[in-house]
Amino acid sequence: MSKGKGRQVTAGSTQVRQLVRQFKPGYRLISAGDSKCQVRAPDGTLVRDPGTGMPLMVSNSPVSGHNGSPIERRLRRAGVIE
Repeated sequence: MSKGKGRQVTAGSTQVRQLVRQFKPGYRLISAGDSKCQVRAPDGTLVRDPGTGMPLMVSNSPVSGHNGSPIERRLRRAGVIE
């Protein structure tokens, strides 16, 4: 993972990399510090969870039970992945 808050990052865990590969074109992870990343839309705005209105945050640590994981469901609801 690249260091520095606000920089585009390469996800560290296999599960998170698998999720990022499913992102629609233009969506990316941006470092938010403390091994967490924010999801940015193609226009540069933060992607927000439609249910809570809070910015989507992805931990760079492994996600247990990747298929059907809560973050995957939130990314689908927000339109980041299909």
